[in-house]
Amino acid sequence: MNVVNNLFYAGELDASFMSLEEALELYAHTQGGVCIAKVLGPATGTRAIMMRAGEQKQPAFLGYEQSPFNAFLLAEAVPALNWQPGQTHFHFISLTKHPQALLSGEVDAVLAIEPYLSQLKSNGAVVVFDDKSLSTETYDVFVVTKSAYEVHEELINWLATDYWDSGVKALNSGGADVVKAVEANAGVAELDLASAVQSVPYLTLQQPSVPYPELSDLIAEALPRITQAQPALTLGACKDVVKR
Repeated sequence: MNVVNNLFYAGELDASFMSLEEALELYAHTQGGVCIAKVLGPATGTRAIMMRAGEQKQPAFLGYEQSPFNAFLLAEAVPALNWQPGQTHFHFISLTKHPQALLSGEVDAVLAIEPYLSQLKSNGAVVVFDDKSLSTETYDVFVVTKSAYEVHEELINWLATDYWDSGVKALNSGGADVVKAVEANAGVAELDLASAVQSVPYLTLQQPSVPYPELSDLIAEALPRITQAQPALTLGACKDVVKR
């Protein structure tokens, strides 16, 4: 399990951003205790396998944070990169430790996300496979517990709309105070915020050229990528599934 989902299971977290696949896993493990407050958008461009420059042979050790979508990405990356099955050992490493683990030589590759992708690139690491090469794409979502939504519906809806929009505008402004806050929150130094933001499609100020697919269609597409989610359980939008 990844760190965020473990916090949900322990009752220490009521809301978070995650991939739809992670949301489905969380839904299954909480017996339907969460719902989707907002579909953020397609996450293509936010995940990649990185290696040190000049060392693009099959890695002996690859670090990644355990999640359903990461497992799916690795399953497609291994044959695409002509890596031999069983020759790479996979180590669970938290996201914040990916840059240090790769650059120090602790591992030969990492499956990183933003803003750690940008940090690694600025330190000379290179992308050998990213989510743009996958057979399908994932969407990121804002997930909350149903119990929290029942009590704080107005607050959560505000977080998913006005507050979210103001945050996106702040990230795109690239102000020094914003960069400092992101660096502190993500645990990175000398962050190229503009590059990191541009890598995340739904953080740009441009409106999507076409409407996002219906949530039910996104879930139907994501379910086959989840080994532990039960199709009988129906994850849905908070406004539709939470009793008032």
